[in-house]
Amino acid sequence: MGRLNEKEQHLQSPGAPVSNELLSELSLPVVEINGLTQKVSTGFPGCQRIPTKQPKRHSIMPLPAVHITTQCFPPSIGGIENLMHGIASALARLGYPVTVYADSHPDAPRFSPAVNSGDYEIRRFGGLKPVRRWLKARAVQKAAVSGSILIADTWKSLEFINPSVVEAKILCLAMAMEFPSEPSARKADRIRKTLAIADLLLPISSYTQGRAAPFCPPDLSVELFHPGFTPPKQLDDARAAELANVPEDARPALFTISRIESRKGHDLVLAALPQLRESWPNLHYFVAGSGPDQARLERIVEHTNLKSAVTFLGRVSEEQKAAWLQQSDLFVMPTRTEGESVEGFGLVYLEAASMGLTSIAGNDSGAQDAVLHRETGLLCDSSSVEELTASISAVLGDADLRQQLESAARSRVEAEFMWPAAIQRLTQWF
Repeated sequence: MGRLNEKEQHLQSPGAPVSNELLSELSLPVVEINGLTQKVSTGFPGCQRIPTKQPKRHSIMPLPAVHITTQCFPPSIGGIENLMHGIASALARLGYPVTVYADSHPDAPRFSPAVNSGDYEIRRFGGLKPVRRWLKARAVQKAAVSGSILIADTWKSLEFINPSVVEAKILCLAMAMEFPSEPSARKADRIRKTLAIADLLLPISSYTQGRAAPFCPPDLSVELFHPGFTPPKQLDDARAAELANVPEDARPALFTISRIESRKGHDLVLAALPQLRESWPNLHYFVAGSGPDQARLERIVEHTNLKSAVTFLGRVSEEQKAAWLQQSDLFVMPTRTEGESVEGFGLVYLEAASMGLTSIAGNDSGAQDAVLHRETGLLCDSSSVEELTASISAVLGDADLRQQLESAARSRVEAEFMWPAAIQRLTQWF
């Protein structure tokens, strides 16, 4: 049969299998599922998936439906929100049927059309927190049937799930702050009972794994899952300079972007500036973001006569963030643990690395997995001004070291943390 006739016959009988030659002619997208390269129809009526390399005795099973239940999802802003959106998008691009169960948001109508163009559904739930958690759990229980996958952002999104009803395989992510260091007996019991319904716990860093360990039932499987991320879009030099105007008399340029809260370590950077400016008189610290600690930091700047050395940029757009990462000389965020407020991983360090920017991070949080000491950046004692000053000086004062760290950081990010690689790590547990 000629290819044209085969195509006409398929249009008349859309359920019939077609040859790989016809699939190639149709230029269908390619995905890899369980090691087999497949063409997947997204626009040709009724086209079945046929592996280009047929297994000898096993047929290709359809991809399982994936249900994602989360309290953190765009258009809300944050690292967990970006991670859950990234997981949903990456799975949808591979052809998995994905449904996200998220909280309502005033800006959701404007956000959802852009998200749904990635071919996954979002169901949102409003009302008082206990009510929406209950409603969300009931919807998940109805949909998460045998053979499907249920992914939760934290144990909190599983707490209202009835394990006797849900037959899906349950994967629970672990971020860090949801595991208190000194929980009440009641809180600890809630966490343990909820984790008991999961099939697999996926901490996003070694630090998080340690915080979660006291709450894990003996038979719960635990696997480390470093998160994926979407890198900022590289801008041309002219556009970057336009959006992030760093004067020539404001170099070297240190940069931090984050929610401005005490544990991010902005105050430690401010304390290091006087000594650093003895070696680099024009050194300038640019701070992007907003948050509850900004007023205190501004008072520190005022009282220590650092106004000429510090600029608070406020909240910036994604494009502006990319520009500042391109235009800066060093990314500095020496995070520390303060009570139950901790850094579970730190995707922003990966964003900096993807733009060729070396990072200095604190050594008592999940940042230790995002920044490898003396390989892709430097870690320092985030309670020591002297150690932070020495770390910044080491990078700014040694061009070869800086170039080595920048190159290694970018290579690691491209090999391990882009979504194509990260999502393959996740689907191995499906």
